[in-house]
Amino acid sequence: MNEQRRFTRWQIDSRAQLELDDGSPPEPCTIHDLNYKGAKISMARKISPDTMIKLSISLAPDCSINAEVWIVWHRSIDGHNLYGVYFAKITDPDKVKLNEFVHKNFPKAITGSWWQGLERKEGGEQMQTKTFEDKRIFERLPVKLAMRFLDLNSNSEGEGTALDISAKGVGFTTAVELRPSTPIEMWLRFSDDHDPLYTRGEVTWSKPQGANEFRTGVNLERADLMGMSRLLR
Repeated sequence: MNEQRRFTRWQIDSRAQLELDDGSPPEPCTIHDLNYKGAKISMARKISPDTMIKLSISLAPDCSINAEVWIVWHRSIDGHNLYGVYFAKITDPDKVKLNEFVHKNFPKAITGSWWQGLERKEGGEQMQTKTFEDKRIFERLPVKLAMRFLDLNSNSEGEGTALDISAKGVGFTTAVELRPSTPIEMWLRFSDDHDPLYTRGEVTWSKPQGANEFRTGVNLERADLMGMSRLLR
């Protein structure tokens, strides 16, 4: 799937300092693996999953990065808290720092995994964690949700049925043909009787599917991680 993680995780198991953007002092942590998209981190502090936070990670005295991250999952193992972290916002200069840090300090992690692709088979908890995290964030999940939308070009309303959804896009059917590049706002009704999920994006394609029905794909304006967390609970 083209939306799944494209980069292999570098296995480093490196000690670091992590500081949250809440005024609390830095605390030690272990970076078990990382790449430009995320990391697996263990630390003493407990953080609720399905939350977005800002943090700073000091990988070395001369290497510190800042990011806005989504806590994808959490596990308690032997008195420590293990987290799967997705980098929702990280600058290109900080990506360069990550690359230089790993190349300098863990060259075997680069040669051992970087060129082996995503089809390499691995066993144990580590591979299960990767698979879970990739699917949870990026995979298009089949759904059947009632939805309403607003065409921002024509200011006209419509309704349809969402058939698949991910953090980056929505696929749905509707009786109205929407042209590519049309900006739309959407409200998806969950079966949990909570408020509808609001999101917005741009139509990437639309094609006829049966009589008076069109299948439409929308690329979301930004990765809707919190919406995905509601769907996956």
